[in-house]
Amino acid sequence: MKTEDDVLSGLDTDKWSQNSVNAVLAAKAEKLAVKGLVLNCYSLDIDPRDDMPNEKYNEDNITSFVDSIYEKAAHLKDNETLRFQVAIKVNDVHWTAVDMEVSNKSVKMLNIDALGDESGITAALDIFLKLAEKYPNYSTDSPEFKFRWLKHGTIRGADDKVQGIQYDNESCSRFTLDHLFHLNNIDSFALLEAKENDFSEYNFSKQVKSFDASNMPKEFAFLYRDSQSKTSFASLPDHLKSQVINKKGQTLETSEAAHTGEKIVKGTGKTANLAIEHKKTGFSTDARLLSKKKDLPQLAENRDILKALKSDTFLQPVHFDKQAIVRRLIAEAKSVLSLRSTGFIGIYNYGRDISALRQAQKTLSAGETDKALEQLGRLTIMTPLHKLQLAQIRENFARQDKMEMTVATTSKNS
Repeated sequence: MKTEDDVLSGLDTDKWSQNSVNAVLAAKAEKLAVKGLVLNCYSLDIDPRDDMPNEKYNEDNITSFVDSIYEKAAHLKDNETLRFQVAIKVNDVHWTAVDMEVSNKSVKMLNIDALGDESGITAALDIFLKLAEKYPNYSTDSPEFKFRWLKHGTIRGADDKVQGIQYDNESCSRFTLDHLFHLNNIDSFALLEAKENDFSEYNFSKQVKSFDASNMPKEFAFLYRDSQSKTSFASLPDHLKSQVINKKGQTLETSEAAHTGEKIVKGTGKTANLAIEHKKTGFSTDARLLSKKKDLPQLAENRDILKALKSDTFLQPVHFDKQAIVRRLIAEAKSVLSLRSTGFIGIYNYGRDISALRQAQKTLSAGETDKALEQLGRLTIMTPLHKLQLAQIRENFARQDKMEMTVATTSKNS
């Protein structure tokens, strides 16, 4: 196992190793857990081995991953699915993001490659096909197997340009992490399903479709928050720019503007979106803070998906302190409300929210956490992301209650 110094020192470099990525994943998981949320996100290293010069990807690691995921999926009940995200280290310099949902009869995969690099897209598709082909019910025409990927659009003009997201050669890991953290918050496959008919199909496979900024679900607008090109960002459709993308209530456009500043490029000052630089600072800070409280090397190692699958920490349930979480949510709502003027949300809605918060506090004091959550959901200051996360928290609490009841019943009967 790597030491704490090994894990933390890598965060200062431009190109992050798997250790650095795992440290950030571990920190994010801990940060979400105290909010009642779960991060089902891991890393997978398929970087070709130095002693195998003809190897495109580390086939042993791909095989191990595919075999282990299929074994998990094969034991699921007919109505069960596993949903998780993977930051894939494709080679020494590139990372790509993958969102997956598997059942005992299906595989769905979404690939977001911020750089639009062929190596990342090809690697994701290769893993998808290897996993799909293990299923007895797999066929090239089966609608149960779907691969969707972001294909960067084209900015039409005198010289056609790519409508990209990442334009440097150093930030692949941070783009990958940021995109996966957002995907963890939404039901990406339900959103993709609703837009299926708008996507581009490919003759070589009916199961592979791509989308771009012109036809993606509007909830995917966050993908462009970190865009490093002002020209690319300006070319995005208005409905994406006006989409609310965070709990602050910021739209894509206002968020991008908030991260805009001056950057020195080859000795010259240039106005640029600095969001990905800000993300690097934030991710590193969170990992260092976690190292002061918990065993960071062990938590980071558990984010290596091959090790997590082997040690049975993959998708391991999180135990939530329900009272503390709801208390925190109430405090957060109070803080948000204090920053909003009555003119912004209206005197009537402001009064309703104040009343709902007081009720939620009383309900929590009476030990009724689920009811307090329901009351918080009525606040008018709640953004779509707030509401989505509240629904996830309720699901997580219900799952925990069910598990505790099962354990209690089993203990009583034994």
